[in-house]
Amino acid sequence: MLFSDRNRYVQIYQENDVCNIYYDRNEQIYLNYKKDNTVKFSLKYQMGILVTLYLGQTINKLCYDVLKESEWLKDFLIVLVLALGFFGLYFIEEYVAKNIKKEGRYAKNVISSAELKIGKEQFKKQRFIIYMCVMASAVLCLLFEVTNNIVFWILFFVSWLCFIGIIASVRPCLKKKMLNFLNEKQNLQNTGAQF
Repeated sequence: MLFSDRNRYVQIYQENDVCNIYYDRNEQIYLNYKKDNTVKFSLKYQMGILVTLYLGQTINKLCYDVLKESEWLKDFLIVLVLALGFFGLYFIEEYVAKNIKKEGRYAKNVISSAELKIGKEQFKKQRFIIYMCVMASAVLCLLFEVTNNIVFWILFFVSWLCFIGIIASVRPCLKKKMLNFLNEKQNLQNTGAQF
């Protein structure tokens, strides 16, 4: 069934740059998921960036007058970015879940209080990055609205995609509920152990 696994896995914490610990809500176990984070810069990437900047300036010269005269076109481009982001969110979440399901390895049944603390600290940083992405997207959207510069629209699109990508991998609402649930569970276990 489409999108059936998108809410199944919740990231608890990152052990290092390539290894994440996820909680499987169906099986109620923790999975170790290693991702390939190797980024290789080559001449083709540099050429791609230069060509993109050149095309952006060229398209900007062509679009400036059209955007200046047509307010509905600017609004349409903004709504298009937002709609593509929200629509793409479901597919990215499903893609991440499928990868975890396929490549995730059993780690443990119980998480320690130290690991839970690490997860909470990392979540604060992730939440800050999410807020910064939203603010950057809002500023770039406003600049595009005011200046009619298509480059700001492209940057707004990229910033919004970064925001969607972070939301899809972190799942902040689910993660906050899961961390609170695990914290309460540990507190009950600690209270029961004292008696």
